[in-house]
Parts: sequence; structure tokens; C-alpha cells
Amino acid sequence: MNEKEKQIDEILKYIVNEISITSSMQEKAISSYQAVGSWIGNGINYDVRIMPQGSMNLGTTIKPITDKDDYDIDLVCLLENGTLLPAKDIKNIVGNRLKENKIYHDKILKEGEGKRCWKMQYDEFHMDILPCVPIDYYKEPSNTEIRLTHKISSSSYVDKYSNPYGYKLWFENRMKDIVQSEKQEFAARNNVNIEDVPIYKIKTPLQSAIQLLKRHRDIMFKDDENAPISVIITTLATKAYQGESSIYQTICRILSDMESYIESRNGVIWIGNPVMQNENFADKWKQYPERKEAFYRWINAAKVDFIENPIKAIGMDNLSKSFETCLGNAPVQRAFVNYANDYKKARSEHKLYSSGLTTGLSTVAKTGSTLVKGHTFLAKKIIKEKRFSLIIQAIQLKHKYPESYYSMKHGQLIWYGKIKPTPISREYNIRIVCRHEKKPKIYLYGDIIEGIDKTDFPHHYHKDINKQEVQLCLNLPAEFDYSLRICDTIVPWAQEWLYFYEIWLSTGRWCGGGHEIKLNNNKNNE
Repeated sequence: MNEKEKQIDEILKYIVNEISITSSMQEKAISSYQAVGSWIGNGINYDVRIMPQGSMNLGTTIKPITDKDDYDIDLVCLLENGTLLPAKDIKNIVGNRLKENKIYHDKILKEGEGKRCWKMQYDEFHMDILPCVPIDYYKEPSNTEIRLTHKISSSSYVDKYSNPYGYKLWFENRMKDIVQSEKQEFAARNNVNIEDVPIYKIKTPLQSAIQLLKRHRDIMFKDDENAPISVIITTLATKAYQGESSIYQTICRILSDMESYIESRNGVIWIGNPVMQNENFADKWKQYPERKEAFYRWINAAKVDFIENPIKAIGMDNLSKSFETCLGNAPVQRAFVNYANDYKKARSEHKLYSSGLTTGLSTVAKTGSTLVKGHTFLAKKIIKEKRFSLIIQAIQLKHKYPESYYSMKHGQLIWYGKIKPTPISREYNIRIVCRHEKKPKIYLYGDIIEGIDKTDFPHHYHKDINKQEVQLCLNLPAEFDYSLRICDTIVPWAQEWLYFYEIWLSTGRWCGGGHEIKLNNNKNNE
């Protein structure tokens, strides 16, 4: 990956965190379904085993679009010694037991008996409980196929077959090396055995990519019943995955290749269950061709939104706007704020580096990078040491940033440089003006300065809208004198200001901290 792609990948990680259900939501769901399993198992003459399936089991559950919506918890309720039960009894044994509990009875939706599941409504989620029995003796990982009930009418039930545990194993095996590594890290952090780490506790590039694709689907289709179903997205994405180690690379691979895994069998479009080849996840496409059309419309839109637009975006604010359109305003803005806050934290912990005028900031030290010194937020008195003359400062600036230039006239140093705070950012014109015994003045100028007309334009001394020029506020006066190198302080500080400026353009929030300067600008500077 190039530097721009690496930054997109980094930002996608923050967005995934925002669209994933929280640990507390996860624990609440687990506690709820364990309680349901205990109630069912203690009241019937069958050995009951309750297990998550679907996105909960795979670690690909996402939050609903709005707080008013809820998310799905899909469960398998396996009657392990009920192999010979008829289809109707499989369904009703579980349903009748649930109705015996007043709490669960009240949670069952009016349409609570679905074709295959019993549906219960909780505050934050709804729970779909799938009654089923083993096809044969149930033994992981070899014999895990199940028989379930499909309701045709009020009195007619037929058998259907599935293998959610086998699907989970297949899913894990498609990314086994990364899964093993992630589980090891989780086990070490939490002091648990690696065998006790469920897959939904970790976050691999494939899991993250699927979550982003599902969120994109939800935003694009909202309540449209023709929206591509999650199992199709997950299956095709997993088949297309080739072990990529980043979210961005993974999502590019998936969107480029997933269509090639759609088959045609005797004129029927087929997206097969990888662990049950007779099951076609696209079996409804023939009856409802609008669902096929919707799928291809979605994948074409996703290619634009995840592959084309992020690469074309210039400026973190424009990247943010691009993602907001297809993933939702709130989670994307929160992601960018958290992204900025981590850079602020890195600086406070002396872990923020500048790698050059146009290479950008990084939380990882690189060859030739400079540690960004603390400023603005820590008004520490500087112990005055031997000061560098302006000509020495100029030589140091030119040596460190050879692409820049300067002039020296009448005891005044003026330095000019083009700065990018990150690989995806715009290139900005910066001018530094220094006079003997005077604090440096730093100007952002030229072209169109986004947001310059806004009253809350952040951390500046003066601005001139007509000239498109802003004098930046980078540090408190006590934090700089000429015993410090301008190339190691003022320039990286300007770079950092530009970083937080683009976040401000995106979110409306200044995340860099500091002390806002209150000025009475004259008319020319307003």
C-alpha cells in the first residue's frame, strides 16, 4: 500500500469501531440468550444447546442506523436428542416453553412465530431463536448439520437443513492465520487461554470489511426489502478474501472479485452455502428478479464509495464527507474525532512525529522523522540557551526541507514552504516571518482557505478574507525562543495545526486542545 492507502485503512479502523456493537451490548446479548437457553433446557425432556449463529457468531454484527432501530441476535436452539421429532414438534416444543415464562411470553412479538424462528423483542435488539435437531449424532467439528422447521401454513410444516457451526468453521479457516494471531493477542491482553477466545471477540480485516459493506447496504437501501441479504454479502466476501492484512486491501479485493463467485447452475443463479452445496442463498432471485438487480446496483455503488472516491479525495474533510454519504454522518464524524484525539494523545506522550513537509505526521517514528515537541497546551517556561541567529535558522530550514525556499532582507527572514499534514491532505502554503528578538509569525495563505469566513475559525491571531491569509496561533509565547530550531518546532507545529484544521472542517470540532485567542479584529481582518 502507498501512504495514502495506509491512511485510508487507518481511518476505516476507526469507522469500524463506531459501527460495531459495544462490549456492553455484546455482553448483554450473551447474558440474555444464555438465560433463554437455561429456561428452555430446564423445562423440557430434551438436551438443549443454545448457540449464536449468523453475524453474532462471526463477529460481524453492526449497530442499527438510528437509536430507534435494533439489531439482530440469531440463535440456534438445538434439541440434541430430538433427531426423530417431526418438524411441527421441533418448532412448538421450544415456542410453548418460552410462552410458559411471563417475561418471555411478553417479549414474543405478535408475529413472533416466524417461518423458522421464534422472535422476541428486547430493548436494544431482537432475538431470533431457531429450534432444530441434529440430522445425525451432533459432534463438532465433523457432524454439525441440523434439521429445522419451515412453516408453510398454520398447520403445515416441512423440514429444512442448515449447518451454522460448519459455516463458522469455514469462515474462520478462510482467515486462519490472522485469526490465530488475533486470538493470541487477545488472550495475552486479557490473561485467558487462546481456546477460550470466541471469534466475535477479535477483529480481522475480513470481519471489518464485511461490517463496512453491511453498513453501506443499510444506508443505501434503508427499509427496502430488496436489499442484499447479509449471508450473500458474507459468503461472497469470504470466498473473495485472499489473506489481505489491511481493511482497505481486503475491501478492494472483495469488491473486485466477489461477483466471480456467483455461479449459474442449469440456468439458475447460484450462491452456494460452502458447507451445504445443495443450499442456494440466492434461491429467491428467480422469483424476485428485483433482488438480483438490487445486488448488482449495490456492488457497483460500493466500488465507487470504497475504491474510487477515497483515493480521489483531497483533504481529510473531503474524505470524511465521502464516507458520511455512504456510511452515515454520526459514526464517521465520531471516528474522525477519535482519530484526531489519538494524535493529540500521541503528542502529549511524546509519540508524534513529522516525516517532512509533504510526508505528514505519524504516530510511528520513521527514518529521518522529527519528534513533534510539546506546544500550546503546556505553557512551560523555557530555559534560555544560546540562540541561533536568523541566518543559521534559515540554513537549518533549507537543509531539513530542501524543497522550501527563503529570503533574507534587512534583518528579516521569510521562509516559504508547501505542507501536507497527512498523505491524503491538501498541500498548503505556509510563510514564516522572523525578525531579530521578535516571535515568529506564521501565515497560511493562497488559493481558497476553506472555512475562513466562519466566525469559529480555530486558533488564529488575524485573518484577511480578501487576501485569503490567516496568521496562525501555534504556541504560547513562552514556548518558543531562538534557542530552539524553527525547523524542529514551528514547522511541525504548523503541520499539526493543519491536521487538526482538516478535522475541524470535517466535524466542526477543534480536537487539538490549547487556548483560544480572543481578538478584536478590525474590518480588514474580519
